[in-house]
Amino acid sequence: MTLSAEQAFERDVPKEMHDDVLTAITEAAQEGKGTYGWVSIIDQDRMDAINVRAEGSITIDGREYAFIVESGNWNGTVLESWEEAGTQTFEHRQPTQWTLAPRSDLVSDAICSGRGPFLILKWDAMLARPEIARIPGNYAYDRMMQPGGKIEGHYKDAAAKHGFILTDKEHADEIRARLTKATTPIAIAEAQS
Repeated sequence: MTLSAEQAFERDVPKEMHDDVLTAITEAAQEGKGTYGWVSIIDQDRMDAINVRAEGSITIDGREYAFIVESGNWNGTVLESWEEAGTQTFEHRQPTQWTLAPRSDLVSDAICSGRGPFLILKWDAMLARPEIARIPGNYAYDRMMQPGGKIEGHYKDAAAKHGFILTDKEHADEIRARLTKATTPIAIAEAQS
């Protein structure tokens, strides 16, 4: 079984060091070619003033690990490669557009009861509230500035408090399309077919 970059990172780096290692990699990636403490950057592709992709290595407990990382306000910090896991080539990417979508249990209930359009109305009304509308943008920014599990957990909890999940725009659009079609209860629709 081939491990993803994230799985390989978790295998090789002690859990209590995850945030420190990702922060060191991110800071070095922003600086460019050179050695910064325990991180060496071999190559850097600066996509704009904030977004970069970098290839480098880091020494942890006497062992050197190679990585490719993307860092910036498009996608936060994304570990693309760790040793032999993940994507090994540099390519320009568009930023992930983060948004909120209803939790899967709410979507399932709305589809089963034929109330998909009602959930869409409720979804849109909730997104009109400033404290909720700010969650995806704040999440994307904080992911870039302070990568790690604490940020992920904080914003996932903030979204869940209002009945949402953080997801990319493409996934949210798929959910919206499914809800739009859910205008009759499934039990009635199945009985009529």
